[in-house]
Amino acid sequence: MFGWILAAHQLGAAVAAYGRGVIYTMLNSYFIMFIIAGIFCLIASVMVMRIGRNALVAKISGNM
Repeated sequence: MFGWILAAHQLGAAVAAYGRGVIYTMLNSYFIMFIIAGIFCLIASVMVMRIGRNALVAKISGNM
């Protein structure tokens, strides 16, 4: 599992770096990439806050 997580992280970093270079070449600015990175961080934070929430609800309601 750790290997898959590491591989996915490295592939994501490579795609982000390449995309950042392409956007910079096209627009001569990093501003759009900062906005996109911020949006991805917000999405990730919402996903992290939902980890384990269903198990907690099931435990409280007695279904577990």
